[in-house]
Amino acid sequence: MTKTKWFLTGVLVSTFASSLIFAQDADLPAIKVPEKMPDLNIYPIPVKDVATFEFDQMGDKNWVIKQMQIFNILGVEMHTVPGTEFKCSKSLYKPCVLEYKLDFTDQQKGVYLVLIEAINLDTKIKRTRKVIYDE
Repeated sequence: MTKTKWFLTGVLVSTFASSLIFAQDADLPAIKVPEKMPDLNIYPIPVKDVATFEFDQMGDKNWVIKQMQIFNILGVEMHTVPGTEFKCSKSLYKPCVLEYKLDFTDQQKGVYLVLIEAINLDTKIKRTRKVIYDE
């Protein structure tokens, strides 16, 4: 693994219990950042009955969704969707999009948080999005 040398002389890195910690010649590993990162899109906003969750793989079909969880605003898990439930989009314009539709009609109206986890070879991502359900 290559290492990148960072010289942060005199730059405040963090504060802890009123003492200052400064970085001086820290050795940090280089981080490989993919050019295109996948994203989670949700529509319609606000959700009326059924929400569509689209996981855009950005042209890389090696992404695998582990799971998607939906929480109410209090942090209580309301629904879990295994990654195997996501299906390829049937649209010719979205060949690398995995989608899942969820019926919200049995939920109370309000704000929900969606957490999706996906992996691609050695990269793991988590995305969080807000969903507003307004029957």
